[in-house]
Amino acid sequence: MAVVQRRMGALLVMSCLVSVAAGGEIKLYSWPETYAAQEFCDIGVFMDIEIVPSCTITPTPVKLQPVGVATFEGCSSLLVQCNFNLTLSSSIVPTGVVQGRYSASLSERDIDAPGGTTQLCVRLEDALPGGQAGTKGVQVAVVKITVAPRP
Repeated sequence: MAVVQRRMGALLVMSCLVSVAAGGEIKLYSWPETYAAQEFCDIGVFMDIEIVPSCTITPTPVKLQPVGVATFEGCSSLLVQCNFNLTLSSSIVPTGVVQGRYSASLSERDIDAPGGTTQLCVRLEDALPGGQAGTKGVQVAVVKITVAPRP
C-alpha cells in the first residue's frame, strides 16, 4: 500500500513539472524580511480635456424716447455671465419701419469672468416715422451683440 502511495505521489509531482514546463515561466515575488513598502506597479490616469466656453447675456428691450426734434434715445442693462474674459461689441440693424441714422453703444466692452453688467444705449437721429404716427410698441431696429474671447 505504501509503495502505491509513493508511486502516485511521484506521478503527481511529475505531472506538475510537465504542466509547469509547458505553461511557460513562473514568476515568484518574494517579500523582503523587513516588510518594508515597495513600489509595485504604475497605473496610468487619463481624462478627456474639453473646455467649453460659456456665456449668457440677459437683455432687456430698449425703449426709445424723444430727446429732441427727430432724435430719440434709450438704454437698457445687459447682465453678462461668463467663464472667460471677453470683449463685447454691438451693431444695429434697422427694420425699415422708421428711417434715420441709428447707432448703438456699450458702456463697458471688456467683461472679466465671472461676469458683470453693461449699459446698452441706442440713438436714432433724423427720424422719419413715415405713416407710423400714433402706433405704439413698433420694433424699429435689432441690436446684435458679439462676444469675443480676450486673454
